[in-house]
Amino acid sequence: MRVLMIAPTPYFSDRGCHIRIYNEIEALQTTGHSVVLYTYHLGRQVGSATIQRSVAIPWYNKTTAGPSWHKLYLDVLLWWKIITTVRREHVQLIHAHLHEGAWIGWWVKLFTGLPLILDAQGSLVAELDSYGWLQAGWRRRWFVMIERWIVHHVDYIFVSSTTLLQQYSERWPKLTEKMTVLADGILPRQPISQIANSALARTVIYTGGLTASKGINDLLRAIPLVVEKIPAVRFVIIGYPVPQPLPTNLPIDWVGQVDYFTLSRYLANAQIAVEPKPMNSTESSGKLLQYMAHGLAVVAFSSSHNAATLGQAGLLATTQSAEALAERIIWLLQHPEQTTALGQAAQRRAQNFSWLKIIVQATTVYEQMV
Repeated sequence: MRVLMIAPTPYFSDRGCHIRIYNEIEALQTTGHSVVLYTYHLGRQVGSATIQRSVAIPWYNKTTAGPSWHKLYLDVLLWWKIITTVRREHVQLIHAHLHEGAWIGWWVKLFTGLPLILDAQGSLVAELDSYGWLQAGWRRRWFVMIERWIVHHVDYIFVSSTTLLQQYSERWPKLTEKMTVLADGILPRQPISQIANSALARTVIYTGGLTASKGINDLLRAIPLVVEKIPAVRFVIIGYPVPQPLPTNLPIDWVGQVDYFTLSRYLANAQIAVEPKPMNSTESSGKLLQYMAHGLAVVAFSSSHNAATLGQAGLLATTQSAEALAERIIWLLQHPEQTTALGQAAQRRAQNFSWLKIIVQATTVYEQMV
């Protein structure tokens, strides 16, 4: 089956959203399907899919996550690119990432009659809230209506987390008939062994966006509490945008943006990983599986998604606070044998989350749609 995939984002830019898109594409193509991806003019060429890009806009170069009013015309340009080229691609359905992609996809559907699937990585309103972009008033009401309209005008919905599934089911019970969880997974890769180094046991790593919505503020408040108890600890923080000015009085290696395809080199040099994303986030967390696949002991907040992914193979902080996060990290640093055992358990559990198995859920829906 040939799939038209829409990603209104500067793909590929080493972000969680893009990693999910990349993994889905590779899993689909590995299992005999083909994908043509329509995306913005920015980003790297990666993977095996055909990539079609909208016309370049020289003054727009934002690759970080978050809303922008520029997207209003960028989405029109992306829609126009699809409309003017899609006939020759011979696609059979539309797989749209993000609510924004589904909005574009709906207009494409009007011209083509193709079935439309929304791949939602979180709630639209909740994501805008996390960036402080909505306040009480007309803007919030407008985006609440937009999200409701979009989810009711697609033919099917993939959600990335049980949290979002529950939220949507409670708000709009009728959606349960056309909605399922398409969880994050991992692709088969050459395993990388950890380097035998005593410093590993004292190295804590974080990879991901360095914004409040990803929990970076809780992590930065937790680090001094950990250092107070374990002075020999070392933190490695990978991601962007790197905050300025950098705190210089803490044992943090600020690596900045790293090519996703070289990330394993860094994960292989740590033994503990942290996921500080807030408990009320409706997004999934693909980084958890990357941590687990590399045999790292994981500390995260106790969301339903994190609990379902980690099971007993991680430590969950039950309250949303820097103190709770620090307490869990300190416990792992003080108990190296248990840390090693948790990492091994996580690595075994990660094998249950293969994209080659998960993608069968998507292709089953595809077959029902066409």
